[in-house]
Amino acid sequence: EADRQGHSACVADGYENSPLNQANREQLDTYMAADHKLQISDDVKAELATKRATVTPWYWGLRTIIKYRTPKNWKNPDFLGPRIGDKIFIGLLI
Repeated sequence: EADRQGHSACVADGYENSPLNQANREQLDTYMAADHKLQISDDVKAELATKRATVTPWYWGLRTIIKYRTPKNWKNPDFLGPRIGDKIFIGLLI
């Protein structure tokens, strides 16, 4: 609400001087220091240094939907009603 009223700078200044900000900065510094001490094996570094996409392909997601969700949905009238109910109704009217 302060942003809508144009008082966002006052809120930011209040946070900058707050004990919460100090605690958050100390916690962040602790996390950053621990990250530099972390040793990663060469095998993990090699796995992380990929040169191609490692995302699941779209057809794999389609296969999962057809295999697991579609048979269950075809048996559910709450799923089928909005998808084919109006088409059947219009077909009967015409």
